Amino acid sequence: MHGHKGISIIVAIILVVAITLTLAVVLFSFVQTTQRTAQGQTQSETSQLFVRASSSLRIIDTPIIGADNTTKLVLRNTGFREIDIGENNLNIIVRVPSTGEACSFTLNSTNCALCTGNMSVGSIRAIDVNNTAVACDGGTLSDIFTRNNGFRADLTLSDRAASFVTSQSFDISTVTICRVSLSSPPDQVHGSATSSDLLFCFNYSVQNLGNIVDQYRWRFEFVQIEVLPDTPFLGFFNGTNCDAALLSATSGDFFFNISPNEIRNFSYRLNNTVNVTDVNFTTIISVSSQNCAGIEVRDTTEACNAADATPCTSD
Repeated sequence: MHGHKGISIIVAIILVVAITLTLAVVLFSFVQTTQRTAQGQTQSETSQLFVRASSSLRIIDTPIIGADNTTKLVLRNTGFREIDIGENNLNIIVRVPSTGEACSFTLNSTNCALCTGNMSVGSIRAIDVNNTAVACDGGTLSDIFTRNNGFRADLTLSDRAASFVTSQSFDISTVTICRVSLSSPPDQVHGSATSSDLLFCFNYSVQNLGNIVDQYRWRFEFVQIEVLPDTPFLGFFNGTNCDAALLSATSGDFFFNISPNEIRNFSYRLNNTVNVTDVNFTTIISVSSQNCAGIEVRDTTEACNAADATPCTSD
């Protein structure tokens, strides 16, 4: 009996030792796995922290709303690595504290043509944000600026990875945009010198592409090529085909107002009653804004007889 009891004690001791060793191995493996995981997380966090610490983009000038309805920003890479400012990598928040209006958007090729590629360390990039191409609650960024004219706004710029945040405050000032378009009608060719149809009619469309009601000056000029009739200009009309209301019977300057995006149709009639085959002359039309100096569009058109030795050519 005593011999069996001694053997049982030895077996028990061996089992305890085996269990202890097994637990030690499991515990060691667990500790190793935990250390590796913690080390990996630490390395990842350290890497992310390094990227964030080395990324820095600053708005170095006060944002300006330009006459072309863009928000002009000057950026500088003040970090230690290149920064991608390409498609959908930069986010902007514009907020007007006084009224509570705000707009959040991402820069892309639609609203920022110069937002492409990388900015090298220390480089400076001027970008223009197209205010009318930025969708916001209640319209566009341009609409927000219009509604909040005279207030102060905050602009915050960050990247998609939240590596940096930069901001500037600026005053929303009145922006006058003057643009105008002028259609270009084809040259006019009428029958021979003996034709009964000796009148030339030119149709034009003028559109105000600005953001305010603008006054325009219409100026008509003759450039004689061959023969002009005694009274070449017969009328300037409010409408097409020279059969609407007569606005002016002379070729002097004429002034008219057009609202934003409005299109006005005009026409003028020229006289070709000299009954010679060499009637051929050029007219120059210019339409210029009276609100903004230097905003002008021009068109050159010819009028002639088909029997002319040098008939009209296309513009």
